[in-house]
Amino acid sequence: MVLFTTALTGERKEQFKWAGPITLFRAGFVSLEGSSILVSNSDDAKKLDSVGVMAGYSTAEMLENAGFQNLTYYNTINDALKDLYENKIDVVFEVHSLLQTAAQDLSYEGSKLKT
Repeated sequence: MVLFTTALTGERKEQFKWAGPITLFRAGFVSLEGSSILVSNSDDAKKLDSVGVMAGYSTAEMLENAGFQNLTYYNTINDALKDLYENKIDVVFEVHSLLQTAAQDLSYEGSKLKT
């Protein structure tokens, strides 16, 4: 048995027959608590030096389609988190709870992440 998972995007909507079960995830711009970074909308995020995204993820595709030119691509969430905690990137665009869990697994303080 194989369980296939993919994210529904505008491009993929017509390529597949979509049926449940479906899980909704809300991605956002995640930074470190205490940073001066404030993202109220996508225009704010486009002005940042670097937005970390996972290469090939639907979250990266969403920002690419929105015209972002400041994306830094990562192969793993762990690599993106490491650079975020080392202040090498401004934010990561991903599901907050996923980043928080991954941060804790890496012995970072997951509670320091803010959306």
